[in-house]
Amino acid sequence: MALVGPEGSGKSHLAAIWARAAGGRVIASRAIDAASVPQALASGALAIEDADRSEFDEAALFHLLNLAREQSAYVLITARRTPASWPTRLPDLASRLRALPVVTLDPPDDALLAAVLVKLFADRQLAVDGRLIEFLVHRIERSFAAARAAVAELDREAMRLKRPVNRALAAEILRGRGP
Repeated sequence: MALVGPEGSGKSHLAAIWARAAGGRVIASRAIDAASVPQALASGALAIEDADRSEFDEAALFHLLNLAREQSAYVLITARRTPASWPTRLPDLASRLRALPVVTLDPPDDALLAAVLVKLFADRQLAVDGRLIEFLVHRIERSFAAARAAVAELDREAMRLKRPVNRALAAEILRGRGP
């Protein structure tokens, strides 16, 4: 199966949880080579991270997917784009990638984005009010990466200016970015 979603959407976190529950392991896509294929599936479960973000050995991935099918092993592949859209030179690998079931992590809705912002502020030991959270939810890009960036920038600027993290500071910072 392929787990597809934008940067920071939780793919790696979910892959780690899955690998732990399945008794498997997590490896980077670039770590797959022909010699490592049998060992990679020794536990019966393997998560392959960021397969569309780095070069990988196409023949090794093709053999790994075939071996997983033969051994009834489980493979979870994380990526930002669907495997069917990856440029591949091996037609047989392209066929295997098109056949993979794909689960897509969509951008967060308002409630999830608000919860993520609250958590990110709490992780930095910053107590913020609901007005700031609501303000940010409606003004930042709807992504986990944008939430992380906004919280980091607010924290950094509050420390630099020796001001509290609040709606007024957020408005100033966002206004300074321009349209």
